[in-house]
Amino acid sequence: MAGLKDERSLRDALSRRLSRTFAEDVCGVEAAWPWALPVGRPSRRDLLTGLEELDHLTRALRSWEQKTDTKIAYEMREAGGPKRVPTHVIVPSATTAATLATPRADGPWTHALKRTRLRHDMICDALPQVSTTECALALRKADTWDDLEFELLLSAATWFRSHDATGLTPRQVPLPGIDAKWLDLARHRQLVCLLAGREELGLKGRPARLDFSYVSPSYLASGHRRFDSWVAGDVCELVYEPDLCLIVENKDTFLACPELEDGMCVFGSGNAGPSLVADFEGVRVARRIVYWGDLDANGFEILNSYRECGIRCESILMDLSTLEHYERYGTSFEKDHRSRIERERRDLPLLTNDERAAYELLTDPDWHGHRRVEQEKIPLAEALRALGRA
Repeated sequence: MAGLKDERSLRDALSRRLSRTFAEDVCGVEAAWPWALPVGRPSRRDLLTGLEELDHLTRALRSWEQKTDTKIAYEMREAGGPKRVPTHVIVPSATTAATLATPRADGPWTHALKRTRLRHDMICDALPQVSTTECALALRKADTWDDLEFELLLSAATWFRSHDATGLTPRQVPLPGIDAKWLDLARHRQLVCLLAGREELGLKGRPARLDFSYVSPSYLASGHRRFDSWVAGDVCELVYEPDLCLIVENKDTFLACPELEDGMCVFGSGNAGPSLVADFEGVRVARRIVYWGDLDANGFEILNSYRECGIRCESILMDLSTLEHYERYGTSFEKDHRSRIERERRDLPLLTNDERAAYELLTDPDWHGHRRVEQEKIPLAEALRALGRA
């Protein structure tokens, strides 16, 4: 019936409200309950034609009243005679809402709420200095973490409350019982800061490293090394100054790069590449710089970033015709093989018209083709031909 919600819609509404308020409610930051959940207000005409639907919903809501401590608010309406019509469901608490709400992706809301309350008590016991607002934020951000990960968070935050690790790398911090790699993750460090009452942990990162290879046939004929690397901030002494610098994003493509006269191949390092590569001597001295990335939204965003960093590069095999030819070899799933690739279109002012056409197609929500063609799916021989054409 128009203007009147069904039982499923009401359960969905409870789930959405819990999603917005569960952590704050557990910590007592704000009072989200009781809540008068509106049922909707159909017109008189809709009442007259939809009495069967109204009776079905009324019976369902009465069942809610019998099984929980909800209350139904009514009003009298004219519908071929006086009719008692529900207007709101009064839901007194998050606990009641959790028994009625549509389950989350990871299970019932009752389980999620029980876990959140348990974790709230754990924070209060281990870190009584944490404010209710900070506690609620931590509970929300760590909501999907498993129990072990959450316990490690409390242990690390407790350690940082009384210790200073300024100047160490994340893996050098002597956290008792915690794997050296745990602090590598930014989401871990962020919540440690929050619960430890710190603006930052004072940790330093490793200097970035760039891998590159010499692919000039005249040089390789000498039998000297092919692969090399440069650490940011260090001196870089090239064996020869390249005329052509080809930047690629896939390790297989990098390792198998064919010979290019007076050429060099650089492993681009994804989103971190533009700022790092811009300081690399091999790029600064090259007459011609070519970028070849994956045919996906991220590839074009990285290409635009290279140009924003002042690198005057052209692209190869990042256009509509290449996408149309190799799209059948692509994928529409992220690296976890479960999540679908979804990218919101961004303003990339430094793309060429051909690049933009491919980017806009890949970010068109109505397009049904694959949204990523990985670089290694395109034969290296095709890249050589593209370099020759350019």
